[in-house]
Amino acid sequence: MLLKKSLKVLSLVTVLSLSLAIPVLASDSETTVNNRAPIEEYKDGKLFIDGVQLLTEKDLKDNFRKNLKPVTIPNSGDIGTMGRNSWTKVAEANFYTSYDRDRYNNVAAGAVKRTLSTKSEFTISVSGETSFGFKDVVGFKLAGAIGQKFEKSLVETYTIPAGWVYEQKSAIKVTQEDYRYTDVGIIWDTQYNASTFDYRGFETWLWSNPIN
Repeated sequence: MLLKKSLKVLSLVTVLSLSLAIPVLASDSETTVNNRAPIEEYKDGKLFIDGVQLLTEKDLKDNFRKNLKPVTIPNSGDIGTMGRNSWTKVAEANFYTSYDRDRYNNVAAGAVKRTLSTKSEFTISVSGETSFGFKDVVGFKLAGAIGQKFEKSLVETYTIPAGWVYEQKSAIKVTQEDYRYTDVGIIWDTQYNASTFDYRGFETWLWSNPIN
């Protein structure tokens, strides 16, 4: 009976020590570190990571096409909330992009050292109408110049116990802001749309678990 209890305690200590074997990294002002797996789910064919949608190249192209054509509306004669003869922000949303992953399953009889590497990149961009001083209005709000590219990577070497899988993922955080400019006419007004896609940091997920 005493031997069984000792084996149970030893087993618990072994599992606990192995589960804590992966390094616990800290976040800083630009990088958010999650020492856990991300929650991934699909909604209407789109991937959401921890409840935030993954922004794809198709999404950027769709936004570009949407903003390409101005809209003509009857002159309302009032100021309204969309701005007249000025750029006004009308919407904002947060996304992830450039989602990368790396993993290693240790099926060997003993512990092994392996390096996992992920890389995410993003370029600050605008879409739609950029006249009427749009770049001057939004330029000071951005994390860098329009066209500036951010490349972020995470390279970590782990000692992976036998029978365990280690995994890491990374992504760039992006904020999309939508703007509208109403060019006032005598009878008809013309509404122009534009969007900015701005860098908001680097996020990683690191975790390990036994191979099932």
